Amino acid sequence: MMHLLNLSSDDMEALVEHREKLDAEIEQLRENRMELEAEIEGKENALNIIDKIIEETEVSY
Repeated sequence: MMHLLNLSSDDMEALVEHREKLDAEIEQLRENRMELEAEIEGKENALNIIDKIIEETEVSY
């Protein structure tokens, strides 16, 4: 069962503003996550190349 709250127009406006702020913060975090995932992927690719070079290289002393 849903309960309705009695909010003043000022309270409702503040609540809507807070929701919009949270929504914007979430969107920014999602963008940051995508950028970080791309950076991680690039670094993992570099690690894979380095690992292949190490595995296929014979070292003479």
